[in-house]
Amino acid sequence: MKQQRDTHTCNTILRILTVFGCFAVHEQVDVLGQLHKDIILPCTFTPGEDVVIHWYKPNNHKRFLHIYIKGKDQLEKQDNTYKGRTELFSSEINNGNASLLLRNIQESDANQYVCYVGTYTDKTEAIVKLNVAAFEENSMEYDAQKDSIRCYTRKATPAGSVSITWNTDKDVGKPEQTTDSSLEINSSSILQCIIHHSVLKISWTGKWEKKASNATEQESVKLGCDQSTDLGSNYSVTWSKNSSQVTEIASTNNLSEPFKITDFYKNRVHQTPGQPVLTLQDLHNEDNGVYQCTIKTQSSISITVINLSITHCKYFLHLSA
Repeated sequence: MKQQRDTHTCNTILRILTVFGCFAVHEQVDVLGQLHKDIILPCTFTPGEDVVIHWYKPNNHKRFLHIYIKGKDQLEKQDNTYKGRTELFSSEINNGNASLLLRNIQESDANQYVCYVGTYTDKTEAIVKLNVAAFEENSMEYDAQKDSIRCYTRKATPAGSVSITWNTDKDVGKPEQTTDSSLEINSSSILQCIIHHSVLKISWTGKWEKKASNATEQESVKLGCDQSTDLGSNYSVTWSKNSSQVTEIASTNNLSEPFKITDFYKNRVHQTPGQPVLTLQDLHNEDNGVYQCTIKTQSSISITVINLSITHCKYFLHLSA
């Protein structure tokens, strides 16, 4: 009789396990995202049929990041904060991948998130903690009047995560924990500023180079710009003249297209196709001065300064004997 009861109990437990399957809880995973970039929140499960995926904030099941039921996204209940910013890897779901792509990370996204996955036989729950760090609005500025360079970042978190290193053509500097630093040029012709973010483990580089060029009145001169780095697809090139005030000459966001030349220089400046090189024609004494080419990319800036000296024309009268 006892053996029959034990057999009945065992069969009941087996039926319960068959209906409810296995519930797996994963340890918390910490991920680090950069402000305004994209991040993948990882989540895996044992593949099965009838997959249901819920991404939400703990202690608030109504704040859904993403919902997936019956083979498609169900975003009617998605929190407005995340609309248009989340995406599952649909082709990988059947392989047990419920990871979530979160686009354009905001500071308010720093939080814990729960990934719940249910199948016909199993249930999985994982907690992902997203930490957000900022590293943007980095820049280098040349002050022709003070003959100095400033290197800085306007937005970097967490505090104390940024250092600045100055290198010259004569010396290699040491990192200084700061977000803003200036350096007098003195006799250096090449300077480099490196802003490093220790948490994100990424760097931004600024390069400054000084050159000299001579030309004669009424002739033309080519002004070349340093292009030692790969520009990528997102960049800008600007030519300007530095005097008591900075006057823009030309600019572009695509070297395969013509420069946008300001009206004052429109009839005197020509571009070398595909290169950040300008030809200044019909030179006169007022063209003496400092010209600056600035190339900006997402991870660097390159400033080339050219001191242009114009020589007066000398006319000779040849008399026949």
